[in-house]
Amino acid sequence: MARRTDENITVLAGTRDGLYLFDGDCTRTSWRQRGPFLPGCDVSHAILDHRDGRTMWAAATGNGATAVYRSDDRGNTWRMSGSAWDVDQIWHVEPGHVSQPWRVYAGVKPAALYRSDDGGESWQELTGLTSHPSRPEWWEGGAGLILHTIEVDREDPNELFVAMSVAGVFHSDDGGRSWTPRNDGVFSFAEGNQEAAFPEVHRCVHKLVRHPADPNVLYQQNHMGVYRSDNRGASWVDIGAGLPSPFGFPIGITRDGSVFV
Repeated sequence: MARRTDENITVLAGTRDGLYLFDGDCTRTSWRQRGPFLPGCDVSHAILDHRDGRTMWAAATGNGATAVYRSDDRGNTWRMSGSAWDVDQIWHVEPGHVSQPWRVYAGVKPAALYRSDDGGESWQELTGLTSHPSRPEWWEGGAGLILHTIEVDREDPNELFVAMSVAGVFHSDDGGRSWTPRNDGVFSFAEGNQEAAFPEVHRCVHKLVRHPADPNVLYQQNHMGVYRSDNRGASWVDIGAGLPSPFGFPIGITRDGSVFV
């Protein structure tokens, strides 16, 4: 993930053999590589904490541990944040709201959401998500059942979005205690399945992003298309016409609202 400061741009690149950082000027014409950090680890995700512009977080599996790692010096040194986890993989780490400087979220495989209120030293599962009645109909995708995206509202710290494959987009307005699927208009893998008790799930979303200037607008790269919502995920429209394939994994959005897939 790339983050820009007044002086430079830093790209954090997680690989199956460690984490690399690339520092460049704002013209993107000159780059300096740092790393690899966390050698021997499969780094699923890394991010610069927007709240201080200095702390970085990484989710990694390897060297006998699955853990969240933290850097307090913009990536020069790293340490395990807390202890190792008893999950298959940590897929995503997301800093909390600016008003909550010690809060961090993590999404894992099998799909579940965790929260830390002490800067990553300890973690608690937000069981309101995994106790949702539709949970028995969350299915494994090609890489398993994964919670891979967490979005925290910039204004309201209690508004959260998560995306899971294969389940879909879920929304909470009470800090993660309760959740509602928001998948109307998105292709369902249970289409025509008379035994499906929860038709609002069964969506294979691969990545979710939110417009930086308009919190009502979200985009998702799905297994079966690229979708846009203009009403905080209440409904979705396929906008993938003209793309060579509906299938993809990443989706990104710039500060001015340009979308890349």
